Amino acid sequence: MLRLLAAGPAAHERREGFTSEVPADAVPAEVVPSTDGAHLVVTLSSPVTTLSVTAVQQIVCTVDLAAASPGQVATVTLHDSDGHLSPQSCPNYPGQLTGYPNPAGS
Repeated sequence: MLRLLAAGPAAHERREGFTSEVPADAVPAEVVPSTDGAHLVVTLSSPVTTLSVTAVQQIVCTVDLAAASPGQVATVTLHDSDGHLSPQSCPNYPGQLTGYPNPAGS
């Protein structure tokens, strides 16, 4: 699923306005439960600290929708070889991602 997101939308999807900010070098990626089972851990091949807020949201929401039970929200932590971001959940509305710093500083 993340491989498709990193590849970007197909031509017909781009014509419809779909985009992806997930970089192609983010994959291969691995998704596993945390050792305590409290959240999902996504290990990317690219640095997580350079991802845009939109890329983080696209990854978190894709993993959430694929892994969470109906009516439940999965908490996702993004990792790479150098570090990680705080655990995050898919927002209830666009533009709001829990656990991720607001780039505008507010």
